[in-house]
Amino acid sequence: MVKKILKGLNKKSKKLGYQKTMLFILKITDSKFRVVNKSVELRSVLKNDPVIVVADHTVQTDAITLIAAQEHRQDGHLVISSNFLGMLPNLDKHLIPVYINHRQLDRADRFRFLTRLFRKIHWSEDYSVEVSHQKNIESIKRAVSIVKKGGMVSMCPGGGGKNGQWFSGIGYLINGAVANKKTKIIMAYLEGNSMWDYARLIPGVSALMPELRVTYSAEESILVYDGMKPKEITENLSNKYHKWVSGLPKQDKWWKKIINKIPSVPENAYYLARCLVLWIMARTTS
Repeated sequence: MVKKILKGLNKKSKKLGYQKTMLFILKITDSKFRVVNKSVELRSVLKNDPVIVVADHTVQTDAITLIAAQEHRQDGHLVISSNFLGMLPNLDKHLIPVYINHRQLDRADRFRFLTRLFRKIHWSEDYSVEVSHQKNIESIKRAVSIVKKGGMVSMCPGGGGKNGQWFSGIGYLINGAVANKKTKIIMAYLEGNSMWDYARLIPGVSALMPELRVTYSAEESILVYDGMKPKEITENLSNKYHKWVSGLPKQDKWWKKIINKIPSVPENAYYLARCLVLWIMARTTS
């Protein structure tokens, strides 16, 4: 049944394309959605220029709002967990996979039922640390090539990082893409998503849930990072991003106060989030 649902959504995604499919998901789930600081100039950059979009995220559903807030273009790509490959084959060409299952294997031992649940819905291959590392190097090389040719790559370098630390893949991406001097870097701040986004599937509940909001920074020339080493770029951009976010007006904190009172189980959050993303997608064809 799930495969049939995904097949229907995949058919729609072929017509809608990468960015519009994400907008469609938000529309069907009746989610309140707003984009802030998307000027005419920034819209043009997102639509036409070689660009790297950098965001931080806490849950996998952030990817939906991040892409929905962009512009429709054929050469838009997203660096994302390899586990999402094959869910919507028509969109796979827009995904640049990173292989991170090896980070979850030990933590998943206590929550095998969630792992089995997701694998029944959608199978994904596990690789060793060494193989995963090599595959991730190839993915970053692909991302560099896309930007150098004038395309757009979005990346959340803090995904899964300890204590908010960013992974250095973003530094290697910028270091390689600096050859295209026209490239712009844009930061995006995501608000409103949570581990409880599945509740948006219940009719009428979305009206009670936080607005999904994406705030953009002004564009910055990639040449700012010319001459820096990858890890230096990563640290510099991470500090700049968090300083920028700290100065932004935030949504009311009432939702986070409620969420924080609910007992958490960090070990299974990764697998649960992936299941929720799938069901949000499945809802679009029901």
